[in-house]
Amino acid sequence: MHDLHLLLHRLADAGVEFVVIGGYAGVIHGSALVTNDVDVCAVLSADNIEKIRAALGDLHPVHRQTHRRLSFSEHPALGVSLKNLYLRTDKGVIDILSSVLGIGDFHRLKSKAEPMQLFGRIVPVISLDDLIVAKEAVGRDKDLLAVKELRAIAAKRRMGNGGVGVGGFGGIGATGGGADATIVADTSGTAVRSCFLTGLAIYRVSYILSGGESLGRLRCPMMVSIFQSGSASVFGSSSPTAL
Repeated sequence: MHDLHLLLHRLADAGVEFVVIGGYAGVIHGSALVTNDVDVCAVLSADNIEKIRAALGDLHPVHRQTHRRLSFSEHPALGVSLKNLYLRTDKGVIDILSSVLGIGDFHRLKSKAEPMQLFGRIVPVISLDDLIVAKEAVGRDKDLLAVKELRAIAAKRRMGNGGVGVGGFGGIGATGGGADATIVADTSGTAVRSCFLTGLAIYRVSYILSGGESLGRLRCPMMVSIFQSGSASVFGSSSPTAL
């Protein structure tokens, strides 16, 4: 996650206007689902492409969906605009899209984006409602599973149990008096539990549930410690079993 933060930091420093989207935006909103890349929406004009080159150039970016992994430093030629960019860098994968399926272009996305604090600055993140619509439009199994969790997070917000933008990842805020957990279960009994602990840090852990537990809210009497490696240790949990 730290290296992905760096990619966003580089874009912001280079003056590239963008909105964070995709699974990374889900994590910012409070999702427990892990993502290994970062997606943003931006205007991919010739001018912006040169800003992105300047931002990522020393990270050896290549077009990851081309057969020969063409260098982004050389392709496309100067003055050429693009619809989408799919890049692999020394610090991870970043996809830069000019529009989002089910929502629209950058300007539409930005008009409803939620300002979140990341790496010491305010960054626009796709709104939770727009993210749900976008993932439903894509319709892959993993996106539809994410939709269940995101809807639960949205319901939690509507009930007034959490704020936005206070955690280490900028997601759902601390609620006080223990920790709320949001449960999302699919038909196979696999579920994702997001624990929102008191204090300024937000910790998340995934579980396999023994049965098909229905969507709902539970109290989560446990402490979770997440290390920089991304691993999690769970203390005081009884059941279900921590991954």
